Order: sequence, then C-alpha cells, then structure tokens
Amino acid sequence: MERFYIICTRKTLKILTIIFCFLGDFSVLLFLYLKFNNLETFKKIISLHPSLNINAIGEDMIQPLFDLTMQSLVLFLFLIISVHSVVYIFFWYEKKSAMNYIKILSLLGAPTTILLAVEGMSLHIGFAWFILQTFLYAYIYFGLYYFKKLAK
Repeated sequence: MERFYIICTRKTLKILTIIFCFLGDFSVLLFLYLKFNNLETFKKIISLHPSLNINAIGEDMIQPLFDLTMQSLVLFLFLIISVHSVVYIFFWYEKKSAMNYIKILSLLGAPTTILLAVEGMSLHIGFAWFILQTFLYAYIYFGLYYFKKLAK
C-alpha cells in the first residue's frame, strides 16, 4: 500500500485529497438533489407521513410546498459545500482537526458511496462513478496515515 503514496509529496497528497473530497461532495449532493427533485417523490413522501393527509392539502398548495422544500434543500447543500470548503482550507494548512474531519469523512464516505451506487442503479445514475468514488475515499483515508512520512 505504501508504494501508492511513496511517489507523492505532501503537497501532491493534499491537492489530491481536496480534489477527491470535492468530487465526493458534489457527487453525493448531486445525487440527493436528483433523487428529491421530483414532484411525484415529494407527494409519495408526504403521503407516507402519518399526521399529514395529502387529500386535505389542495393541489394548488402542493407545488408551492415542493418549491419551498427544494429551496431548502438547495440551501442545505450550499451550506454543506461551504463548510467543507472551510475544512479543506484548514486541511491545506495542516490543521489537526481538519485532518481528523477528512479521515472521518473518507471513512464514512467509502461505504456510503457503495450504497449510493446500489441506489443509483435504480435511478440510472452513476453506478460506476460511485464505485470509483469509493476507491477515491479509501485512497484518501489510507493516504492520511502516510501523510507525515511524506517529504514536504
């Protein structure tokens, strides 16, 4: 495993880590957006909620509720990208908390992208991309253990 990292400098590994994490962020967030940006899915979710009666909500109210939900989702996704951007800046300056955050992100990201690949098959989106992203997260996770050994 060490041979994959011995050819890297610290700067190269930092750049690869940031790029791979951004790719993972955009992949997962795009998946979430595409999954929930569907009025029929929204109606199905509302109908599953026990305290809501979809028949009591007028058809003229469903579209504005859907639009509000989508705006909230986009805001949430933007906030995630913003927070992760700050973490990646701290990682560039080798802050320990950012390194630990990225270790946890990559540790949780690898199995999550496998699950997204399975779910993506039913939506016909990016099965191969999520499998590749799984390996990229694994590369990041193991690479951070070799980080201190690498030359600056």
